[in-house]
Amino acid sequence: MDAFRSLLRVIVALEKFSYQHCGVAVGGELYEPCHIVAALRENAAHSLEYLHLEAEQGCLHYIEHVQHIGSLQAFKPLKSVRLQDKVFETLESSVKRYSRTEPRRDSRSNGAEDVHDQRCLMARLVDLLPATTESVYLIQLLRNKDISHMLEGLAEGKKDEVPCLERAMIEGLGALEEDITISLEGAGIKT
Repeated sequence: MDAFRSLLRVIVALEKFSYQHCGVAVGGELYEPCHIVAALRENAAHSLEYLHLEAEQGCLHYIEHVQHIGSLQAFKPLKSVRLQDKVFETLESSVKRYSRTEPRRDSRSNGAEDVHDQRCLMARLVDLLPATTESVYLIQLLRNKDISHMLEGLAEGKKDEVPCLERAMIEGLGALEEDITISLEGAGIKT
């Protein structure tokens, strides 16, 4: 990450950043979206307009362990975001959220059916996006209920929190809950 941070420091006004990751360890350091976004926040928050981070197709198993990337509100000129929804799931979030309990295999069980509860917290996008955001494109890995929660508040926040938002697209397994779709489209946000 030091080399990445050094590279970012010499780029005066980075406007677009796109990266497909696989959680690969380079030099003993794991390149995760949360670290990439933190480095971008430190060095490009004043200029970044387009952020695209996603796991490569063969690495979707890795995304299960991704850490929450945090708020994107520091990126004042950010217009377009393309991310996997999983980067907004966390166990430690200071933003408004809801929680769900999900079964998780115990890594010490050697494949046995020993299951424990894991508490997952989902952040709402309206609490994470800067006011300049025009489009959000999420690649769905989570359940529809989780995606619907993430989108809650976008329609209501269209006037004050995200006035530039025109599009909220989901690429994934299923359709959004109808009330969320109607609410977004009623606020002028295409889905």
